[in-house]
Formats: sequence, C-alpha cells, structure tokens
Amino acid sequence: MNIGERLYYWRNLKQTSVYKLSKISGVSENHIRNLENGKKQPTIKTLQAITDGLNITLSEFFNTENNDITYLSDGEKRILDFCQFYILKYGEKVGCIFAICL
Repeated sequence: MNIGERLYYWRNLKQTSVYKLSKISGVSENHIRNLENGKKQPTIKTLQAITDGLNITLSEFFNTENNDITYLSDGEKRILDFCQFYILKYGEKVGCIFAICL
C-alpha cells in the first residue's frame, strides 16, 4: 500500500473529511487530495502534521499488521508524558525510579 492509500485508509477509519483534516493539520485540502491520489509525495513534516491531525503515530500510519499496535488509554498517555518530562528534566535514572514508583 502506498502513502496515498494509507492516508485514505486512516482518514476514513477515523471518519475524518478532507476538510476537517485540513483544518486540524494545517495541510491544504488540495494537497491532501493530491497525496491520496498519488499525484504528490509528502515531506516528513507534512506527514507528521497529518498523522497528528488523525491522532496516530507515524508507526501506526505505516503499520499494516494491526496485531502489532498497542493502544494506550488517555491516563496511560498522561503517565508516559509525565515520566518522559522527568527523564528529560532530571535524567534517565530519576525518571526510571519515578516510573517504577507509579
């Protein structure tokens, strides 16, 4: 499956119109249509904006085997973000100790 087909697949799976994705991602409707039709290829920056707009990761976007994906709850995402913040701020050891305590 090419990038345009993946984009079409995910956009429809998330029940998002081209218009809505354009507004969320900041990528023009015309560009999204051109990507889906295979007329254009996205830059990494554009693809990241689109996947952010679809609320998926780049890994999820390209993954074709659904059994390899682990979805986190909103609470798990907040904990992970919090741990990553402490790792960046205080270093890996403090972040790891903090994460274990949770």
